Parts: sequence; structure tokens; C-alpha cells
Amino acid sequence: MSFKDDEKFYDKLKNSENRYAVIQELFQDCYDKINSCQSRISNSDVISWITQDKQPENLQKINHTYITKYELNYMEDFFCYITDKEICECVKKSYMKSKQKNNLVYYYKNIQEDYRKTRIRILTNMLWYELMDI
Repeated sequence: MSFKDDEKFYDKLKNSENRYAVIQELFQDCYDKINSCQSRISNSDVISWITQDKQPENLQKINHTYITKYELNYMEDFFCYITDKEICECVKKSYMKSKQKNNLVYYYKNIQEDYRKTRIRILTNMLWYELMDI
């Protein structure tokens, strides 16, 4: 979406003394809306919602994210081969956050080592692509 397509917002931006402040305010509003929707809506939908004052259609379809018994069993089997429990925790949180947002998201907690971060990404991808086909 180009801001030129939205005349109301574009006029506000054009007539503003500080365009940076207007954009910053827009993104702060976006951040607040995303948090109020528990991050289950895309960034572009939120920007359109704020600039055009038009609520996204899929907002009503958002349901609570839950984990199925199959997913739980699969994860238990999946994690029994991994000795680093901190990585298991991060992969599980990454999967849950990804499922919530319907997009891959990686959670690293306080892990600093690159090889462990890579392992989290690989394992999360494996879980995601195996379980999201259900």
C-alpha cells in the first residue's frame, strides 16, 4: 500500500511540519492495535485499519490459539531426542508464537550462541512444516 493511495492520511502527512512524527505516531498506533489483537493480524491490515478507519474482515475470525493432542504428542516425541532443554523450551515457544501469528517466529530467550540459534530455527521449521499441514 502506498500512502498516496490513502488521501486522508497523505494530506495529513503532506501538511505536517514533522513527517517523521506523523509516521512514528502511525506505527505506535499500529503497535498498540497489534497488541490488542494479540498479534494475530498482519501489519499491512493494521496500517490500513488505522489510515482508512476500516476494520479488517478477518478480525472477527480470529480464535484462541490452542494446541491439539496430536501436536502435543508429536512434540513430546520430537523433544525426547534433544538433550538441551533450553533449546526445547525455545522451540516450543517459537512454535506457539508462530501458530498464534500464523507466520514463522523464532524465540531465543537469552541464547547468545549462533549455533544454538540456528538449531532453534531448524527445529522450529521442522515442527512448523510437519504440524501445520494438519
